[in-house]
Amino acid sequence: MLAEVKSVMPAAAFQVVKYRLLRVSGAAIQYRWEQGRLPSTLADAVGETLARCPISDKPLLYQRHPEGGFTVKSPGTDQTGEIRLVSRPPRSSDGPIDPIPSLSLR
Repeated sequence: MLAEVKSVMPAAAFQVVKYRLLRVSGAAIQYRWEQGRLPSTLADAVGETLARCPISDKPLLYQRHPEGGFTVKSPGTDQTGEIRLVSRPPRSSDGPIDPIPSLSLR
């Protein structure tokens, strides 16, 4: 039974981190809609508490991209490894950034 529980723990931890990454990414997107730019730091959008990994308590890593997207990463744990969410805003054929981003979770 203990082996079964141990095998479920990394999957559950991954889900918890995935939810946090989606939550802070949504806040960064909302910040962009309201302020006209991405936040300088995740804490600007969500505060210090939510800008931390829920399983390792390390800060989430946030990087803005020149094209207007961003990456949010959790350092994770030895069991989960790094978990990241990348936001790439799609561009329409005439160039402006679409307000609905494309998110990919890895």
